[in-house]
Amino acid sequence: MPRDTPDERFLLGNQSGAFFTNGYSGMGFCIADQGRLVNILHPIEGDRATHHLTSVDVGKVNWLLPMGHDALIMTSPPSKRSWLFDIRRFGDMRQWGRAYEVKEQGKRLIIRFSKKTDHREDQTDGEEEFSMACGISAPAGTIVKTGEWVQAGERHVFEACTTEGTKVIVAASSSEARLVKLLSSLERNEGSLRQHHNQYRDRVVRASSRIMGYVAHGLDSLLSPLSEDSWLRFPYRSDTFDLLTAVPALTYEKEYEHAIDIISKKHKASPEIALWHVFRTNQLLKMLASRHMLSKYLKPSRIQKLTINAINLANSIEADNPITVSGNSDVVIQALALSMYDFLHIITDNEKWRKLELLAAHQAKKDFFRGGMLRDFKGSDDYGFRSYLTAYIYPRMLSHHEWTDHFTRLLDQSWRKGGRACEENWINNIAGTVLTNLHRSFFRPFVEGIHGLGMSEITTGCMGYFQKEGFIDGRATATFIELSHHLGAVRFTE
Repeated sequence: MPRDTPDERFLLGNQSGAFFTNGYSGMGFCIADQGRLVNILHPIEGDRATHHLTSVDVGKVNWLLPMGHDALIMTSPPSKRSWLFDIRRFGDMRQWGRAYEVKEQGKRLIIRFSKKTDHREDQTDGEEEFSMACGISAPAGTIVKTGEWVQAGERHVFEACTTEGTKVIVAASSSEARLVKLLSSLERNEGSLRQHHNQYRDRVVRASSRIMGYVAHGLDSLLSPLSEDSWLRFPYRSDTFDLLTAVPALTYEKEYEHAIDIISKKHKASPEIALWHVFRTNQLLKMLASRHMLSKYLKPSRIQKLTINAINLANSIEADNPITVSGNSDVVIQALALSMYDFLHIITDNEKWRKLELLAAHQAKKDFFRGGMLRDFKGSDDYGFRSYLTAYIYPRMLSHHEWTDHFTRLLDQSWRKGGRACEENWINNIAGTVLTNLHRSFFRPFVEGIHGLGMSEITTGCMGYFQKEGFIDGRATATFIELSHHLGAVRFTE
């Protein structure tokens, strides 16, 4: 697809898992197919990112991804465009077994696609993996069917047609019948869809919090109702840890049900992730209780189930190490275990857990706190970003004075110009939250640098975007919202 302005790159989301971008891995449009994202249009690289809500103007071209619809609407002055399709599930770069059928239906073009296994790439041959339908709608006489395979880098992609009109609608669905209904609805209701977008934009992007409006919208993209597998999917990295990291940000957006859903799920994860799971559960329940919302969102039976899961985890840890996990050399793991014991004492009122916590806390300080500095690993002289995570998870490990002295010395040695306490964006934001809560006025220059870096990322691109890897880090977006909340720097949507 020709680029109108090669120096503009953008990412749009529709709050239901679909996205449209001319940057990152390239131009793409995807829908959920059995809980997975499917690429539709052939990618094309861009050079610079500008994050808008669900619509963007690039030169004289407007791109709109209607919220809640698997569709794209483009309006522009008359211009010839080739529409190249590369339908595939993300991560699947196989070339063989792809079949397209194109038929004209009035001013629409219907593209039927199927992917079958092929003996040149798979052990099986001719077995259908999935199929779907795409459609292009344009003013009468402005669309010309081509139906040709063309070379695009190392891949062959399918040119379905060219258009020369002022408006093009592209939509996708798992069946042709649903696709036709969707196209009809889009053709009739384009005006109301744009009005809905404008109302959303006006509600979110206020004069006093315009930048945070973009972040709030970015968070909306974390709330895909499709399936757990699709949450935080491309363009957001997706795994259990990303979901757990988003829990505080979701509560600040008043998305309590989503946050509860995350901590209620059983995830296949490592012991470390399981400990993070308990930590986020503890964090969420304390927050709900402090806002007198616990009974509103969680029935006693559900709280009991969460408690049982935490107890089972703790007992499994105790089975491996009868006292604590203090034998673990990583200070973050130790902090997570201490937080877990604290949580279990609160919800069970069993002094066993408080005794374990006090014993483990004493041992942890002995193992990791030497010479006024908190070490990353027991027996090492390394110290760095793990202390920010430790202070975030279990601040009682050190006294207020000890933490202040530690971070003063750490920042003196590791502070990077441009607002970085450490390299990873999401931990950098947590560092800002820790320093704010510890001694806001004393660490103010550092916190302002960290927050300013996040603001700069939002205005010049998308939070946590990595040039080489080509993805957006959902952790960075979520933890930046958390930092902004602690700074009181943002008004979130009602």
